[in-house]
Amino acid sequence: MSLHSPENVFRCCLKALLPILKEFVCSHLKRHYGSRYEERLPRPIADLDTSAFLGVAIEHWGAVFRDHVTGDVKTHLFSIKDVRNRMSHDKVVTDEEYQIAIGTIRIFAKKIGGDKATTTIDSCLPQLPGPAIDPRGLTYGDVVNKEVYCPACIPNMVFKSWPMGWDAHAASASACRGLTETGPEARKKEFHSRFAKLFP
Repeated sequence: MSLHSPENVFRCCLKALLPILKEFVCSHLKRHYGSRYEERLPRPIADLDTSAFLGVAIEHWGAVFRDHVTGDVKTHLFSIKDVRNRMSHDKVVTDEEYQIAIGTIRIFAKKIGGDKATTTIDSCLPQLPGPAIDPRGLTYGDVVNKEVYCPACIPNMVFKSWPMGWDAHAASASACRGLTETGPEARKKEFHSRFAKLFP
């Protein structure tokens, strides 16, 4: 398996997320339950991994977290934990699912830890050559009219001014190898649906 395979990058992101998530969970538990908050944890703090902290946040969501963070954070918690659990139990996780989960970790880390947390997660991502922008985890406003890697087939294609040319690229099976559909219209529909956040 390649060092930069989606699975390995996901594993690295989970590891990088641990101190960020630990601080987020423990600070909220302490605020709510007081100095004996550690009694609410399933094991001593030193024995908890990223998955365990995700589980604690989900378990105590209503009482501890719901009124202090936006609802989409809970969605991110479940999404990340689902992919982690399937990976750990040797169930099928596609490269696309890993890529989506990596993007979710990046967004989640920023929401709970700010820009510094995003930088920590980004240290796990493969370094792409050239000045083009890696659009994973970004939105239309971040990339419009800029030089951007194709989100489906990074790093094989660079759009000189996003989103100009995306439809012709997506329609061609030989040009964009990151899509699963076969017909040109179906491929464009898949591309637009998968990367909706990159469109107005």
